[in-house]
Amino acid sequence: MLKSFADVLLSGLRKRARAKSRARRGPAAAETAGGLGSTVETSGRGRQLLLLDDEEAILVPTAKYFRTLGWAVDVAREAEEGEALISHRHYDLAILDVRVTRFGGTGGLELLREIRRRDHGTGVIILSAYVSPAMEAEARALGAAAVLRKPQSLPELAHLALTVLEGQGGPRGVKE
Repeated sequence: MLKSFADVLLSGLRKRARAKSRARRGPAAAETAGGLGSTVETSGRGRQLLLLDDEEAILVPTAKYFRTLGWAVDVAREAEEGEALISHRHYDLAILDVRVTRFGGTGGLELLREIRRRDHGTGVIILSAYVSPAMEAEARALGAAAVLRKPQSLPELAHLALTVLEGQGGPRGVKE
C-alpha cells in the first residue's frame, strides 16, 4: 500500500516537472527573468532548488520568484513529500521550513538529516518563524549553511542562495 502511494506521488511529480520544464523553455520565461534579477546577481540558471514549506503564502511566491531567476524549483508541503523528491533527484540547494505540520514537529530538520545522509553537496538554508538557539544549533550541526527567521525579502534570499552555492557560507547567526 505504501509503495503504491509513493509510486503514484512520484509519477505525478514527474509529470508536473516535465510540464514545468517545457513551460520554462518558452520565450516568455526568458522575458520574465530579465525583470526581477536585474538588481542583485541572483541568476540560478540550471540550478535545482527544493522548497519545503506548508504555508502557501510563502511557498508559492518564493517558488515563482526563483523560477523567474532561472532556477528549476520543486516544492514540498510535507517532509515526506520532500523525502520522495530527494530520493530521485539531486538538488543544488534546499530551503527548508522547520515546522511543516499542524502539530509543531520538526519535519524540516528531519528532511535536512535525510539530505545529509544521501548527499553532502546540497546547500541548505533553514527559513522558519520558529527559530530557537537550540534549533539553530541543531540545524548548524546537521550542516545548514544559514538559519533565517521568516519573513525574508526574496532578493536577499536569492542572493544568499548563490552565496551558499559558491561556498562562502551564510550568516553565522539568525538573521531577523
